[in-house]
Amino acid sequence: MAIAAAENFQLKWHSYGAHLHTSIATLLRSESFSDITLATVDGRQISAHRIVLSACSSYIKQLLHTVYRGTNSTLPLVVVLPSEITYRILRILVEYMYSGEATVSYGQLDGILRAAHILGI
Repeated sequence: MAIAAAENFQLKWHSYGAHLHTSIATLLRSESFSDITLATVDGRQISAHRIVLSACSSYIKQLLHTVYRGTNSTLPLVVVLPSEITYRILRILVEYMYSGEATVSYGQLDGILRAAHILGI
């Protein structure tokens, strides 16, 4: 039986969401393909991926849009974050952006929420 050339087929990857979630979470641990460094005022840094951060943070998305407007630069980028965002808080927020969850103590909650607001997460 011949298949008509006009017929369309939908290819569906049923575990795509779970696969993507696992792959992104793995990227954070391996730092493979990282193309941005986030630096805190205390001099500590976290390597990350522009696409993940810009998908999760309106602040970083706007910053990257402004920096790379009209260019196709593949150069690594270092972003120094506002002083309210300490390394400890940044680490938690990056974990949250990559995996969709993070565990914080009650004492950390205000700082995390304030930093998340600043970053538009």
